[in-house]
Amino acid sequence: MTCEYHSHCIALAPHQYACVCEDSCPSYEEQVCASNGRTFDNLCLLQLEICLTRANYTSYHPGSCTGTWHIKFSKSMSQ
Repeated sequence: MTCEYHSHCIALAPHQYACVCEDSCPSYEEQVCASNGRTFDNLCLLQLEICLTRANYTSYHPGSCTGTWHIKFSKSMSQ
């Protein structure tokens, strides 16, 4: 079975499986900016958000989104 949205497969019974989201993330802070313009404290929290909401966005770059999202969005709108 292949799971999507950063979920992982667990066995429920013989020949019965389910895709589930991570149930916890580490508390360390290593910010990552997602392609939706939100800053997450770490990659695990971004992947958990994607899994829980079935969102269609990705990691954009390491660090905060502050300033960079607006600049990238403004440039793409003017082209």
